[in-house]
Amino acid sequence: MICFLFAMEKEAAPLLEDCQISEATKIGFAKFYACEKDEKKFLVGITGIGKVFASSAVSALRLKYPTVDGLLNIGVGGSLDAEAAPLLQLIVGDKYVQHDLDTSAIGDPVGMVSGINKVYFEADKDLVALVKKASKAAKVKPCVGTIASGDRFIASKEDRGAIKKQFKAISCDMESSAMAQIAYVYQLPFCAARVVSDTGKDPNEYAENCGEAAKRLKAILDKLIELL
Repeated sequence: MICFLFAMEKEAAPLLEDCQISEATKIGFAKFYACEKDEKKFLVGITGIGKVFASSAVSALRLKYPTVDGLLNIGVGGSLDAEAAPLLQLIVGDKYVQHDLDTSAIGDPVGMVSGINKVYFEADKDLVALVKKASKAAKVKPCVGTIASGDRFIASKEDRGAIKKQFKAISCDMESSAMAQIAYVYQLPFCAARVVSDTGKDPNEYAENCGEAAKRLKAILDKLIELL
């Protein structure tokens, strides 16, 4: 069974309002819902914002629902490369990295997770293909690339440029790479994707485009459920 993971309740609301909920569970800060839509059963999880809430939610999910065999973190987000990932396209992550994890003072590469000694966590190829197929069916063009995460909202052009250069990333968020790390530890297939609501070119971009981005996100989610 697939679990759709969202950082915020407002991201999950359009899907939850459109399906039957048979069970609601709260574990720590995270909320999980057992759902059914068009005879397809799945889970919806709301993690909270930031890497700590995101990673703790994935751990709670794994222990509470051991039959879950795939995680899809879907949401609205920003682009680090307006040419590769312009407004209202879908960014499908094929790799994930934590841009604010830095033990380089002791000789490690920036972003490396000690213990498992990985900088990048790879997405599940089958889930990437599924998300791309759903996006195309919803008439939202997908692009594939690296997503960088950190516990800081990236607003300045300088910070966006530095993360793009350091990690060859095309998108930045606050959850997906932490989820990817815990999914890797638990050997759970994982993929994160973001509909682009802003590129950093204009401070009003998010406000002007978040509504349309949310509509496109819902269309993609509907197609994903059809394909389950």
